[in-house]
Amino acid sequence: MFGNAAEVVQIHQNGENITYEKMFVRDGFRTPLLILEPTGLDLRVPNRDFDVDSVARLVGNRDLDVIDVHKQSEVPNWKMENWANYYNQPTEERTQILNVISLEFSDSKLADLVQSPGVVRKVDWVDNIWPRELKERALKAAYVAPEEDTKGQNTTITTPNPLGTPSAQHAEEQNGKRRKVLPLAYYPKVQYYCLMSVKGSYTDFHIDFGGSSVW
Repeated sequence: MFGNAAEVVQIHQNGENITYEKMFVRDGFRTPLLILEPTGLDLRVPNRDFDVDSVARLVGNRDLDVIDVHKQSEVPNWKMENWANYYNQPTEERTQILNVISLEFSDSKLADLVQSPGVVRKVDWVDNIWPRELKERALKAAYVAPEEDTKGQNTTITTPNPLGTPSAQHAEEQNGKRRKVLPLAYYPKVQYYCLMSVKGSYTDFHIDFGGSSVW
């Protein structure tokens, strides 16, 4: 269908000539790239002994979107700890083929070990267009210090809505105290995803966010 791979993919031995000026300004980035050696890409990834347990340790036991591969549907009520246990099972003991393709980790310690290629960061809308102070505020803390109301009956934890959009905050009850979770309006958390797939995993079809740089 596509003929020789070299006809549809630009193949490079290293990243020395993968520059913003060449790929986006001059050539328009019309062809996928296959880079055989990452030298010169200004790229950072974990070392080779990094594994699913390392991911669990760095992102914490958060909720996880898990896909049943055969049904191509989501499996509810999974945590990172459950996933690590599943992933570490011998293949013959698994009763389902499951897949994780949507663990966004830009707000975790894992982000300290990963940096996208320099040319990708150069065109990243979140880095270059979104107000930097909003992202920094979001990553520093999810909640501000609690404040007692005048009657001393409730402790309210509030986070200002920087864009003034309604319904951007989600309130919940915990131990009789009302809190408000950081609004998503602070910044679009769609920069770094960790995909974890076992043998036999696949995705029928999906579309990435508009403007995404997949590398």
